[in-house]
Amino acid sequence: MSGPRHILIIGGGASGTILAAHLLRNGPPGLRLTLVEPRERLGRGIAYDTPHAAHLLNTRVGAMSAFADWPDHFHDWLAGQGTPADRDAFVPRHLYAAYLEGLVSPAPRLRREQEECVALTHGSSGRIAAHLADGRTILADRAVLATGHPLLQAGADMLERAEFDPWHAPLPDDAEARVLIVGTGLTMVDRVMRLLEAGHRGEIVILSRRGLLPRVNGPSRPIELDRADLPLGAGAGYALRWLRTQVRWHEGRGGDWRDIVDGARGHLALWWQSVPPETRGRFLRHARRFWEIHRHRIPAPVAARLDTARLAGQVRLVTGTLLSAAERGGRHTVTLRHRGGELETVEVTQITDGRGLLRDPEDHATPLVRSLVDSGLARIDALRIGLEVTADGQVLPRPGTAAAPLHAIGPAARAASWEGLAIVDIRAQAALLVPRLTADDTTAAQARRRPCG
Repeated sequence: MSGPRHILIIGGGASGTILAAHLLRNGPPGLRLTLVEPRERLGRGIAYDTPHAAHLLNTRVGAMSAFADWPDHFHDWLAGQGTPADRDAFVPRHLYAAYLEGLVSPAPRLRREQEECVALTHGSSGRIAAHLADGRTILADRAVLATGHPLLQAGADMLERAEFDPWHAPLPDDAEARVLIVGTGLTMVDRVMRLLEAGHRGEIVILSRRGLLPRVNGPSRPIELDRADLPLGAGAGYALRWLRTQVRWHEGRGGDWRDIVDGARGHLALWWQSVPPETRGRFLRHARRFWEIHRHRIPAPVAARLDTARLAGQVRLVTGTLLSAAERGGRHTVTLRHRGGELETVEVTQITDGRGLLRDPEDHATPLVRSLVDSGLARIDALRIGLEVTADGQVLPRPGTAAAPLHAIGPAARAASWEGLAIVDIRAQAALLVPRLTADDTTAAQARRRPCG
């Protein structure tokens, strides 16, 4: 075997588990894998580490296979577990976590280390060393960061006393109490579903600057778009107008807007990589939220339950901003400014930060990410989305520092393409990484020396 004999995967959520499954399935026979994950169970990152039946997959069963060339893999696994589901169904996320774990359990060539990786170093031998929290060191030929989303921590803003883990945060002691959720994305939806599932009866106030809620995930037949027709290199405003024009054209012929959005999502990375950081920044400031509510949709049963709670007056959406928040005796007094300028002061027993997972990568860095940046083995991208990586996942070092045999996948590689969070994206990244990770040392070294324009 001329290629690497040992690959280290850091992170055992969806990204790390799917990559391990692809390497076990398509890698060379003598390849050894080590997967480092502090959690007891694999496949349970932020997205799927929930036992609650109200937390459904936001994507249909038929689109959740870990392998693009085996589209019914998850569907067939459900049937084999005695929980058959239609391909268009939305099943609880804890089932998907069990599916992910089953992809690599048992696997004789995969060694599991239940510990946190706190640092990586790159020696003169060309190998990479993982330093674990318990003091041990693991040597490997190549390593992949599959660390998921950054660890959310309390900052210095008014939400420093808020709950930052809405999936596991305790429920209010008083089921009649009023609570506040800041943000209207999928994180908010999960928290509302958890409160309703637990029988919470108090008012749930949702605060958002724009007041935009995720759209409903209805039937979709993605349109195949020709690359020549894409607005590659165009500004964010033009690209958004192009998308709206495509939607109007398709709807005028009896189609559904979801067909266009789902067809375009596979090309977003191409557009992202075709424009400079200034254009990407304008997208994040002005078009991101519009894209996300149409791209990251919620299942119809979840949307119906949310609508019912809003019509009943239990869930109240406030379009505005948070002016102040003061905590005293376990209760919070918050002042909201409505979009029309009206001020409202309310008392709540709990505040949940549902503003999403895009936070400053250094302010919310894990010890591992902090060590990589401090040592120069990695650098933060210009927009501070995360680590800067190439289009094929190579982690870029600080200028003047030699590149390590280090790649990233999933949310850890988000800065390269903006998308890359959905299972369909992660499985595509995994398939592309397998040949790169298993190439012989000469080929890999040439790839690392290649200019990254």
